[in-house]
Amino acid sequence: VRDAVEQMLTAALPELDPQREWLPEDGALQVVVKVQRIQLGAGDPPALNYSGLWHVDGSAEKVKAVILYYTKVDPRLEGGDLAFMARELNADVTFGHHGDMEKALNHSSMTVPVREGSVVCFRNDLLIHRVREISVCEVRAQARAF
Repeated sequence: VRDAVEQMLTAALPELDPQREWLPEDGALQVVVKVQRIQLGAGDPPALNYSGLWHVDGSAEKVKAVILYYTKVDPRLEGGDLAFMARELNADVTFGHHGDMEKALNHSSMTVPVREGSVVCFRNDLLIHRVREISVCEVRAQARAF
């Protein structure tokens, strides 16, 4: 795992800080590795969709950047792209209310598609983000035999 993380950081950091404005001179960098899974189609009743909320990662920890690596994306899911918006817009938008979400979406935001094997890196101090709706596009029939 350490080698894989080191390879991702080596590739992503020059893109995240091309002017070397905030990366430490000595190369020491605090890194948090997090594994996350969104599972749809499980449970009773099964969850058939998911939408994330606008947020920043680790606001209490002052996370400077985020690098995401998508190890698996099930082909039976639709959507789930990442939406980004300038963090400065957070000052006049209260997130979590439908009207505010519509207002936020009308500001300049962009969407980045994610696929299996994708690496997405972004400045957490400059952007807020969310996972756009993911839906199950193939619901398997369940049966009981007796």
